[in-house]
Amino acid sequence: MIVIFISVVMSLLGRSASSLLARSVGTYPPRVRAVALDLDGTLCTSTGDISDGTVAALRRFAAEGGRVVVATGRGRHHSVGVAVSLAERGVPVSDLVTSDGGLVLSTPPAWDAVTFCGMPSGRAVASVLERVAARVPGASFAVEVEGEGLLVSRAAYIDAIR
Repeated sequence: MIVIFISVVMSLLGRSASSLLARSVGTYPPRVRAVALDLDGTLCTSTGDISDGTVAALRRFAAEGGRVVVATGRGRHHSVGVAVSLAERGVPVSDLVTSDGGLVLSTPPAWDAVTFCGMPSGRAVASVLERVAARVPGASFAVEVEGEGLLVSRAAYIDAIR
């Protein structure tokens, strides 16, 4: 409402609202410095692909000084694959936020610097998961093992984290 009101008043005075806002708050619209993109259904299509149009827009954004961050619930292995694919298409990814925020990685292209890890070690939760598995028939768990990918099953998870 206020911006519309300012726009009407400024047009009556012969000035645009954007010129008034630019003088009062800096650039208008404000420069976006970073984008954090989820993968499934946001950056990637339903088939898991990243469209050429999206890649072109991200390339332009990065060329203008913007930072591209991948932020997803997906695990490390999958997220690194997407970041590498983007880099191969000319889009530099500055950071990876993976595992629903539990792990933040930097230092492309190896992605070997852990900036933040809020996940407890598997050993810390193994006994809890064993009790859940005993009380909830059919419960399964998943663990991502470096170099092996995602293991999904009750026994595989508990064996891998021990």
